[in-house]
Amino acid sequence: MCAITMKRKYETATTTTTSSTGARKMRRIVMSSLPDRMLASSAQSNNECSPDTTVAKTLAQEAPLQSYADCADFFHAPTQAEIDAYDHEALAAIRTQNMDVLRQFHATGRPLKCSNKFGESLLHMACRKNMVGVTAFLTQTASVPFAVCDDYGRTPLHDACWAHTTNFELIDLILTACPDLLYIKDKRGNTPLSYLRKDKWASWNKYLATKSADFLKPKQLPTSC
Repeated sequence: MCAITMKRKYETATTTTTSSTGARKMRRIVMSSLPDRMLASSAQSNNECSPDTTVAKTLAQEAPLQSYADCADFFHAPTQAEIDAYDHEALAAIRTQNMDVLRQFHATGRPLKCSNKFGESLLHMACRKNMVGVTAFLTQTASVPFAVCDDYGRTPLHDACWAHTTNFELIDLILTACPDLLYIKDKRGNTPLSYLRKDKWASWNKYLATKSADFLKPKQLPTSC
């Protein structure tokens, strides 16, 4: 059987904003439903169960999945000051993993718990790019919460699972602090683990097999639906 490689595709969303200079259109890239991103709810691959199923087996119960829309009290809502702080300087510091600049920002009281008006945060970017050191600094030193989501319901764990390669040191960092993110469904009804490619299921199941039910169970969300 020939292996078929499909390129990652994107959808673009256009938003019109109005300012003193008139209407302005903003385009943003959003993750699409992809043919090469076979969701974990589909048929098993090579007898390997989905990581979502592995989590449920470890919990010995149906996973307590919840829609992001029903978790308003769980997620941090950005303030206008935090939205204003999401600028080119902050983005550049994250993209280049410039820890000296990030430490300077934090020392001078500049918010690092910031996001754009769509809810996409600096932490989302760090997790999407597998930046373990940056993620650790943001969450452990700058007190940026993992409990954030964008307007599509995507959390930092969604972005970490979407990444082309998995960094389990980063996953450990996220789940140690906030295992609740495993159970958040985005706007399409998909958990973070749903976005894993099937060729990652085996490595993820091996990783999850090392974790106890106490480690994986939610800390803040209800433990049952």
